[in-house]
Amino acid sequence: LEATLAMDIDKFERLVNEYLRKYGIEQTIEQLVFNFLEKIGLMWMTDRLFPAQEHMVSNVVYRKLAVAIEGLPPKEADAGPSILLFLPEGEIHDIGLMYVNYLLRKYGKNPIYLGANSPIKDVKMVVEAKHPDYLYVHLTSVASDFDVNKYMQKLHNTFPDSKILVSGSLLNVTKQIPVKNVQFMYTLQQVRDVLITLN
Repeated sequence: LEATLAMDIDKFERLVNEYLRKYGIEQTIEQLVFNFLEKIGLMWMTDRLFPAQEHMVSNVVYRKLAVAIEGLPPKEADAGPSILLFLPEGEIHDIGLMYVNYLLRKYGKNPIYLGANSPIKDVKMVVEAKHPDYLYVHLTSVASDFDVNKYMQKLHNTFPDSKILVSGSLLNVTKQIPVKNVQFMYTLQQVRDVLITLN
């Protein structure tokens, strides 16, 4: 936090690298980065942190995840099932989604990474072209007028035959109405359990 507030990116990266060397990517993301992002999210909401400060450190974490994904063995030709990963329109915080991408690759699945700020019409275009077995959406901090239940209903209406998986911290501060083809995951352990058993 001190390095973030001082915008000392070299120090921040050095600290992350030390943790990575000691504990590896999964423990670094799950125990250090997610807790850290939760803290800076609260600071951002109370105007004690500028978006630029958050973006600078998030980019460091994003790079570390990208390197970890590149370091995994190549995806097998018969890897499966396929999972389309995306964030809703207006959602730009994709570190959680990147980590899901990493886990899916590690578990021998076939992720298709669409990424941040994905309008439903773009998701639909990819679904029609690639026919993924699952859709996966991660919700962190969409615009204040974002309605989780309306969005889930819209996903259901657009993709009634798709299996839709949903995770993210936003689920813990909103009450969800059950939707037939939507599975909510509220903890990282639930996410892991579901991802491992996808077939």
